Amino acid sequence: ELEPSRVVLYAGSVDVRRAADDGSWTSTGDLVVRVGKLAERVLGEPSVDEVILLGILPERETGAELGARVRETNAGLAALALWMEGISFLPTFRAPLVNDAGNLSEAFTADGLHLNGKGYAMLADWLSPLLNGR
Repeated sequence: ELEPSRVVLYAGSVDVRRAADDGSWTSTGDLVVRVGKLAERVLGEPSVDEVILLGILPERETGAELGARVRETNAGLAALALWMEGISFLPTFRAPLVNDAGNLSEAFTADGLHLNGKGYAMLADWLSPLLNGR
């Protein structure tokens, strides 16, 4: 029944964080291609004019290796948004959600991985101008 013109998409976070059963990691390129295909499918819905890709967030204790993977993946997602028509990118790896050490700020997370109410309120503030077409 709903016919949204804009869809917010958060994808790739699990692939950035978890190695496959064989210990291999999904390459950033493969991950960006997968997210692009998903966004393309969403854009194929008749009412959808735009997909807003959210940047992947770090964890409360991210560490150097994961932090680098998250940053690299976010750079790939941002490039995808520049390349594909109908896709925007909202960077989330930034203050105040992310502290100077590159970790998810304790004030914005319930469990070290997921946002709490205050974190979602911040995200909503960032999304509002994009969703309202400003």
